[in-house]
Amino acid sequence: MLGPVFGVIVAGHPRFGLLHSELAGPGVWTGGLYGPEGGRLALLLNGRAALALLRAALRRAT
Repeated sequence: MLGPVFGVIVAGHPRFGLLHSELAGPGVWTGGLYGPEGGRLALLLNGRAALALLRAALRRAT
């Protein structure tokens, strides 16, 4: 959805989409030319979600 719908850079693909959007901010946080999936913000959000799922799985296992 990032590329085809929102028009955000997706790694390895040309920019296109129904909407045209721009990411603003330091490349470290926004992913720069790699796209939003390569930024620290995505790493932090996905890491937090992974920890929550791991905790839930460990609770269910005991």
